[in-house]
Amino acid sequence: MVSLIICQAFELMFALVSLTIVNSLPLRGFAGFGTTEGVIAAVFIGFGISVDSAILTGFGLHLIMLLFQIIFGLFGLLTFKKTMPTK
Repeated sequence: MVSLIICQAFELMFALVSLTIVNSLPLRGFAGFGTTEGVIAAVFIGFGISVDSAILTGFGLHLIMLLFQIIFGLFGLLTFKKTMPTK
């Protein structure tokens, strides 16, 4: 059981590191769609996960990442506006 969890953690870490490397390249679509899902799907398919599950996981992970970026971006914007002196 523990070795399975370690193996799954390694697979996820490998996928995220691969995603970070590919995202540093200037090959991106609108909001990163396409490259993000492709990298996650390719890595997960390489680890033996079905094609459908790998693609859905890529899209789900990307949507979750975008959601967090929007939430934290709005929070930062509102915090920044509160601290700005009014003229």
